[in-house]
Amino acid sequence: MKIRDFEKFLEEITIKGNPGIPGEDDEQLKKKSPYLSEIERQEKQKLGITGAQTVGSLGGQLMSLLKISDSYVIEKDNSGRVIADHRKELEELASEVMMVNYEWIINRYEIELDIKFIESSQISSFLQQNEREEEDEEFQEAEQQFSQEMVEVTDKNVRDEVHKRKIANLIIQGEAKHTKHILHSQEVKDGLNRIYGEEKAKIIFETWDKITKIADKLDWIIPTQSRSQMMMANPEGFAGACGYAWNKKEKDAQEKEEEEEDYFLPQEEEDEYTEWTGGDEEEMYSEDIFGGGDFTESKQEFTYTPILRARGVDFPMLLHESVKGLFELLSLGGIPDDPKTAEIVVSETGLADEPEDWKYGPRIANDFRKFVQVNRKWDNYPNIKEELFKYMFHRETMPTDDLLRTFRGILAYSMPKDHPEYEKLAKDVPFARKTVDACIDEVIERIESELDYQKDMEEYRKKLAEYEREKAEYEAWEAEQKRKAEQKKVQKQAQPQTQEEPDYSEMSKRDIQSLIDDALDKGDFATVKMLSNLPNYKR
Repeated sequence: MKIRDFEKFLEEITIKGNPGIPGEDDEQLKKKSPYLSEIERQEKQKLGITGAQTVGSLGGQLMSLLKISDSYVIEKDNSGRVIADHRKELEELASEVMMVNYEWIINRYEIELDIKFIESSQISSFLQQNEREEEDEEFQEAEQQFSQEMVEVTDKNVRDEVHKRKIANLIIQGEAKHTKHILHSQEVKDGLNRIYGEEKAKIIFETWDKITKIADKLDWIIPTQSRSQMMMANPEGFAGACGYAWNKKEKDAQEKEEEEEDYFLPQEEEDEYTEWTGGDEEEMYSEDIFGGGDFTESKQEFTYTPILRARGVDFPMLLHESVKGLFELLSLGGIPDDPKTAEIVVSETGLADEPEDWKYGPRIANDFRKFVQVNRKWDNYPNIKEELFKYMFHRETMPTDDLLRTFRGILAYSMPKDHPEYEKLAKDVPFARKTVDACIDEVIERIESELDYQKDMEEYRKKLAEYEREKAEYEAWEAEQKRKAEQKKVQKQAQPQTQEEPDYSEMSKRDIQSLIDDALDKGDFATVKMLSNLPNYKR
């Protein structure tokens, strides 16, 4: 988010010479920039850009359309009184659309969406606030925890790290600009009908569609350096911005220990549980989805979850900044850990690069998507492309040289086969194919490992819950038995003591006679009669 010195920006703005772009690693080819020139030719043709179109005429049309858009966001009567404010509804629709398209990856990384309208005059202060927050130690700690594994980047490859970051930013901006396709989705149309009714929804949709098309044309008509100068001089004129913050989880080290003690059974109970289940306790581990190592359910390493903050002056810009912010979050693992190198990389790839990213980013992002989709596994799970982007640009995944070579091959794959320089440009395509296919396999393996882990954990929890339920039932029954026994004991102690009846059948005749004599002395003639009639006395 930092706006760097303009002279430095002029020196570093171009992506020409970037070794991740086909032909730009070749001294002869980069004079013609075949890949970038081909993008420019195709995009201008697709957009219908002619010499007759001027910045002034297109800018005038854009301003008129933006006024119409504003009038539908906050509707007013002729006197200027607000009769309907649709900002909240449109913010909710933007969140819904993001979940439709990116629910898997948003949930996977516990990303909270904070999508809101903003006045253009407030964007500069929003950017400054983000910059202040990024300098905060706790913010930096959270950012490091999200990207996790750290390696030092040496001075010799600092420039390649800048090139790598520029490629990442081109994809980030390209994906953000592709939201014009999302704008045409049924979810958006249904949402607008719900908010405005069909007649007004059609007008506002057509207005936004025209705005995005004119903006695309202006990206190519306005010279890159002029556009950057305008942005540097007038940040208040931005239509949107994004950033991120962090939610700190309410877990400290002591709570983690307590949770672990509660979660894992004491040895004697674990033995009981093992005997009850007929096997060992489920092994509880998984490949860390943030790129790190194994972790247990009760002792996760992360204490922060990200908040994606997107701000826009209209609905298309809310979508644009939301997608841009999502991809920026996913790219955090690619920023070098070495503070000096990271500072150079961030300062050399900031806001001022965006005009160039707007031009080439959509095509580069599209070429990346097409190359991924050649692999038959690309849609095994939702958001594989986004997972792959995060995985490939992470500093632990592959050396920067290999990543730049991979992207030379990825982008060259889209070049026309009859291009005179195709053979030279396509030299890295086989390497890129092999690398990307291997990365997709690894991403899918990680996803499936996590899903298996979650399945095992769910089964474990069910068994543990059943065991604890049956254990609780047994303990309740045992306690009830003890209570009854204790109650009987108390009752017995409260009763008067009586002499137990002897077993006469085992007595000798002499013993019976002794009892008869005692009964006669007491005058107990009933007992005398009973004893006299005993079989073993009569014998």
